[in-house]
Formats: sequence, C-alpha cells, structure tokens
Amino acid sequence: LLSKQCFGTIGCAEVMMERNAGDDAYRRSSPSVAAADHSRNLSVTVHQARGLPALGDFASDPYCELCVGPTKQRTRAVQAETEPEWGQTLTFQLGEHTLAEGLLRVRILNEHFLRKHELMCSATLPVNTLQGGPWWCALTAGSSKLGALQLSFAWDPPLPLLQTSISSTADADADRPPPTTAQRTAARAAAKRTFSPS
Repeated sequence: LLSKQCFGTIGCAEVMMERNAGDDAYRRSSPSVAAADHSRNLSVTVHQARGLPALGDFASDPYCELCVGPTKQRTRAVQAETEPEWGQTLTFQLGEHTLAEGLLRVRILNEHFLRKHELMCSATLPVNTLQGGPWWCALTAGSSKLGALQLSFAWDPPLPLLQTSISSTADADADRPPPTTAQRTAARAAAKRTFSPS
C-alpha cells in the first residue's frame, strides 16, 4: 500500500513524515494512551486486625475486602478469630485520575457458608495519602470505632515523597498496636478492683 503512494525516495519520506505526525497527534489526543503513561501499581499489604467483634459463637470468620474504583479484591477468611492475621498483599493498577482523587475503601466482613456475608466494620482512605507503613487504621461501624487494621503500602514506580499521609493526621502513638481483647478485659477488671467500694 505504501509503495503505491511512493514515487521515488522523496515521496516515500513525505508519506512517512505525515504518518509519524499523525501517530504523534493520536498519542497526544488518546486518553487511554495518556492514562497508561501515568498509571502506577499500588500494593497494599493487609497485616492484621485487632478488636473485631464476635458475631458468631465467641468469634467471627473475618476477611478484609479492599476496593479502589471498580476493582475489588479480598483476603482469605480466618476462622473463629477476632484478632486475625492475614499477611497478604493485594495489588491495584491505578490511572492518573484515581491517583489524584481516588479512595481506598476497606471493609471487614464475616464470612458465612450458606448466607450473605456480614459487614463488621469499615474505613475509607484517600489514595494520595497512602505510603509506607505499616500503619494502624481505625475501623468504624456507623459512628462508633470498632477495632483497627494494620496496613502498609508500596508503589511501582515509586511515588515522590507525599506531602500528607495517614500518619500525619494520626496520634503520636499511632504506630503502636491497639490493645488486644485479653488486655482490654484485664484493664476493665483492674479498674473494677480499683474503684469498687470497700
């Protein structure tokens, strides 16, 4: 096809230049190509959770679900546990718009074999604040705090140093793990002994 349009070396060169110019214009105008040039992979490691409620007989079967835009991934369920440890890494490919304005939605659910899984607690984090870790993320159910989840984040290619992160708005001891159920029970028992009337 090209040979029909070429009448000597000069004609071929002109045709090739026109085609290259057209390709460049397409690359500049195509949103899919532009987005691909700025996409990054976000790897989220779900380490563990503390202080989850017991929705079954003394325990739950929790798993963690992460959602960014239309993409949803989950960890395995840990059987009969309110302080599960997962140690799983889930990876998302994010475009330029999601990097700037997207949200990471975190949900902890109780797995059931024959009926719908129950939502236990959740959190929402801006994607542009996620870096490093591990960090403890507070979980809520409605307006009540209900447990905490430990997460860490890695980017490929790496992001420049973020101006804000989830650690910048956290308390000074945010990197300390929340108390376990046993520790909370012992603290309540100690408080009763301290303040009980003689």
